[in-house]
Amino acid sequence: MGGWVLGRLRGRRERALIAALAIVAVVAPIGIWRLLEVGDARSDATITVDKEFGAHSGSTGRDGHEPFGDCGPPRFPWGPRFEYDVVAWSPDGSEVYFTDRGDLQGVRSDGSRRWQIAKTVPWTSIAVAPDGVQLVYAACRPETVTGLDGTPRVLTDQTGFELFRVRRDGQSVEQLTANVGVDFYPAWSPDGRRIAFLSDAGRIERTVGRVLPPSGVFLSLYTMAADGSDVQQVLDDEFLMLHQPPQWSPDGQHLAVVRYSQAERWSVEPRGRELYVVRADGATQWRVATDVVSAPSWSPDGRRLAFARAGAGGVALHTVGMADTNSTRVSDIPQWQAPRGYGIPADEDPAAAWIDTVAWSPDGTRILVRSNPDHPPFVVRLATGETTQLTIVSIRYTDSLVEEVLAATWSPDGARIVLVARDYSKSPGPDLVATVTADGTDAQVLATKEEFAPWQPGQPKVPDAAACRAGVVVRDPDGNPDLVMDCLALVEFQQALERRSRPTWSADQGIDAWDGVRVGGTPRRVEALVLPDLSMSARLPGALGKLTGLRTLDLSHNLFWAEIPAALGSLSQLEHLNLGHNRLMGPIPPELGELTKLRTLDLAINSLSGDIPRELADMPNLEEIALTGTQFTGCVPPGLPLRDRDELDLPTCEPGS
Repeated sequence: MGGWVLGRLRGRRERALIAALAIVAVVAPIGIWRLLEVGDARSDATITVDKEFGAHSGSTGRDGHEPFGDCGPPRFPWGPRFEYDVVAWSPDGSEVYFTDRGDLQGVRSDGSRRWQIAKTVPWTSIAVAPDGVQLVYAACRPETVTGLDGTPRVLTDQTGFELFRVRRDGQSVEQLTANVGVDFYPAWSPDGRRIAFLSDAGRIERTVGRVLPPSGVFLSLYTMAADGSDVQQVLDDEFLMLHQPPQWSPDGQHLAVVRYSQAERWSVEPRGRELYVVRADGATQWRVATDVVSAPSWSPDGRRLAFARAGAGGVALHTVGMADTNSTRVSDIPQWQAPRGYGIPADEDPAAAWIDTVAWSPDGTRILVRSNPDHPPFVVRLATGETTQLTIVSIRYTDSLVEEVLAATWSPDGARIVLVARDYSKSPGPDLVATVTADGTDAQVLATKEEFAPWQPGQPKVPDAAACRAGVVVRDPDGNPDLVMDCLALVEFQQALERRSRPTWSADQGIDAWDGVRVGGTPRRVEALVLPDLSMSARLPGALGKLTGLRTLDLSHNLFWAEIPAALGSLSQLEHLNLGHNRLMGPIPPELGELTKLRTLDLAINSLSGDIPRELADMPNLEEIALTGTQFTGCVPPGLPLRDRDELDLPTCEPGS
């Protein structure tokens, strides 16, 4: 709760109030949190809270959303709130895993299939086994679990997170930890034999009968076997860990972690963070950097660590040797910000900054940095210091929109980077998952927000081929075969569109009730498709050429791109065609000259180029054509009925040319 209050305080005047709140945050739990019954760290236990504290349904996450279910009292009442979305690749690069509003999702890296792996997964980390078969994640403890021996048993407390192991297809869920503390931020060792994680279980176990300060703050480093056995504490409870996943060295011999300095362990200001390297057995640990404002990342050869560091001039990307203390500055990091829950704006104090992502490329030549969801992540080339921004632009909306990137990471081969992004509506969870190359080009969308949520009762049922023949969309389908074919073409058209921009046609309605669709004539056909200004986005589908009864086609003021399909030349009954104000490119297909009944043609405000086909001037019924705002070259065929001839700065073609 203190974190929520402190997150609203800004500026220097509030420093005194912040200090006072820090004292309250430490003292307030006295008389509130009481441990009533504690057993072994892996046994059942019960925690209760005094009545004056009140019930709480879990830690409130990003945007006030609560994806964690009933996890008992809040685990972060005053401490750092490093909540962030996460994304990871399978080791072979064929799949991508990401969190979405409390669910762990999977999607093929070509976007061909998406599935749910687990529910109620908090915004911490997910760890993928090196063999790619299983994942480990943290989630609320269920009331009933299956023990490691396969025996079901009932747990009496609902107070924390446990670690679970699941196959990547969502099957065979196993609970690895079962104690009264919080266990999260797992990290799989390179050989797949052990899992490192953070927990406050040991500290709680040793304070039986004592009043506890807020749990979930004093995190220690542990490792365990991949099946949950052989739990070992690597660092003691006095080594106050930052809420970030530990990082295994490539050889699996060491772990890199970030801790708070002893002097700052009770401070509400995020100062005094130090980077340590620890032997995996806990035998030795040593400090390699101070003023750290990010989690570290190992170089592929294991010799250096990359991290963000705060200094008098701001925040910069650094690298440091494993056994060194003199770091090398690589690049500035713009647009850094304070972690959620802190009252000191980062623009006043670089030490209050936090950088969510610092990731070394698999080939060791570049480093990926994500500093602020409102600022595009970027890639730094180590040899030159050159930076390249990664943005998702023009995929769905206007050229000026840059999606808010929530998470990013390298593919195993380093050829692509996956980005989990959200648009500026700030609604909970991601809006799309996409990949780009390391130079920020060739964006490919794998999944969109509408694909994440399953269909719910009351929502329109999206029509499919079966619906066209079922007798609802097309009444008497056997007696209206041409209208059935039109329905199939419209379904194909709708499915080609990005989900977010699809018209809301329903399988429970007749086709003549669909938005923008007009049916008429004998036999009954789709005579008009009028869908302007709906932000529809896709390569203009060639399926439109199957609507051979169309008289009017208006798809203006949308986001259609690529070339005009030659299949539109099959619309022999078409009288009005409006594709203006889109993103169409390339030449006008000469097949449009076969539309002998066409009266008006609007192609204005597109990126069309090349020569204007002479066939357009020979169309017998063409009364008007609009070509302003295009990129045509050459000359204008004589007799072409241009609507705005003065705005098309091209000469008229010479006769016979």
